[in-house]
Amino acid sequence: MECEVCKKPSNQECSACHSANYCSQGHQRKHWQVHKKDCTPIVLRESPALGRHWVASRNLKAGTLILKESPILRSPAWPTSNFGMWVANENPLEKAQCLTCGVFLSVVGNDVYRCSKCTWPLCGPECERNPNHLGNECAVFKMTQFTFPPPRHEITPKRIDWAVTMIRLGRIKITNPQRFQEIMNLQREPNIPADAATLDGLKSAIDAINYYFNNGALNFLRLSDDEMSKYLWIMKLNGMNCSQPDSVDEDKITCRQDCLYLKVSMLANSCSPNCAQSQIIPGPDYVMWVRTAIPVKKGQPLTIAYCGSDCFGTADRQRELREKFYFVCKCDRCLDPTELRTYSSSVTCLSCLEEKDDNVENTDPNLGYMSPEDPLAIDDSTTNWKCNQCDSVVPASSVVPRINRLGRIIKNAHNSNQAFCRKLIEENSGRVLHPNHWIIQMAASCILSKYFSPEVNSPAFDMEEVRRLAFFRLKIQDTLNPGISFVRAMYQRDCVLLIFPKLFASSFESNISEETKERFRECLKMLTPVIEYYRLFKESLTDAENNVRSLMSIKESIGSLHFLS
Repeated sequence: MECEVCKKPSNQECSACHSANYCSQGHQRKHWQVHKKDCTPIVLRESPALGRHWVASRNLKAGTLILKESPILRSPAWPTSNFGMWVANENPLEKAQCLTCGVFLSVVGNDVYRCSKCTWPLCGPECERNPNHLGNECAVFKMTQFTFPPPRHEITPKRIDWAVTMIRLGRIKITNPQRFQEIMNLQREPNIPADAATLDGLKSAIDAINYYFNNGALNFLRLSDDEMSKYLWIMKLNGMNCSQPDSVDEDKITCRQDCLYLKVSMLANSCSPNCAQSQIIPGPDYVMWVRTAIPVKKGQPLTIAYCGSDCFGTADRQRELREKFYFVCKCDRCLDPTELRTYSSSVTCLSCLEEKDDNVENTDPNLGYMSPEDPLAIDDSTTNWKCNQCDSVVPASSVVPRINRLGRIIKNAHNSNQAFCRKLIEENSGRVLHPNHWIIQMAASCILSKYFSPEVNSPAFDMEEVRRLAFFRLKIQDTLNPGISFVRAMYQRDCVLLIFPKLFASSFESNISEETKERFRECLKMLTPVIEYYRLFKESLTDAENNVRSLMSIKESIGSLHFLS
């Protein structure tokens, strides 16, 4: 290694990022003004288990900003279900996406703005002038006369988004070889074999792209079929689907882009991560923010959760990660049959249940439950489940069907009422499933969500039920998503928003009970981390300022209550 200043042999390095070397402290101080813009609290390492990944270059406090990154490549994530319906049923196309920013557009009638060069739908003149469109697919679409709507054809016309991705990658290859090489250094081969359906899908996508452009444009961009296959795998394994919800209806998506981040993509996965990333990544720049969720020691890998299924059990998470990212997660949570002693996948041992019913004393409430001996063998019917109390062993075939049946029921519970979910909890918690089982967690979350949209003839608001279920979910999240996390912040926010109006109405009574005072203190305690989360991620949350204002107003209202002083 040589000194950054004098190029002589160095004997020390920057203690923060370990990427700059110096021969003396004097030269390090002299170079600081140049180096500080590149100095980060993270450093790249490589291991057989994690591949290339970021680790902390020094001890980091919770909330430390470790990455702020714009995507090197982004392209529209086409509404494939709409396109598929259009092809199958011969219906006219109703929706498309702005190729520049990803906003969903209605293309019924003649009101939608069209690019004056390629005729494809866009938001307006500003998106037409954007180099991300103008210098990429716009020129190719115009040259090949690939107009909107795209041709009806048997080979997956829904892959317009992949066609745009190929064109934009091809342009980077020509105009910025150094950045292109950085993209090619990302993981481009699956860690586990892809199934035949996936391989057929990739092949049909490449066939469709060739069909669209008759090879001419792709030859111009120097894209062979083998190269396109590599590019598609890079996007599939490293890309992130970034969506933006409607400002009024959070369940309605108004904008979606597939984004490729060079640095963020090299954060390792963990189902109990030590970092938190932007959950809503607003356009038009789609900047990703990543902060430490808990204190991280120097040398520890920095991790995020690739999938957002926070309350699913190991089998469902593993299945999702294998289907989307083609690797077997071996984080601490996945390797532990008890899921870090939360027992989120454990079921009741029937033999021990009989003893409980016979009033046999058991001082540990977590005893008498069965967990898989090999939690990673999710589709192996020979895997056994073992009781942690009586050591009895049963085959997976006698356990998994019950879980799958209840899982299918609760995943559709958004269409069910609170009474249905309460009954599911009552009949299965401790009797069939561990009280912390992910199915019980989902039922609890469903009940809480229904309080925000009261049902016809629903029972009166039950503050104690809200508290009990919210604290139940939060206690598990303290282990699985500790510290500054989106999931914990949302549970705390929702609990306060549900409870505070009822509590505040009682504050005008002449005699305030100690129980009511304690409820106010609970709200106050929950508000602090929620406000901190919104402030730390305010640049990446479209509703951050409004949420902070409303939450601060609640905090001030509670603080002004004389009986709490």
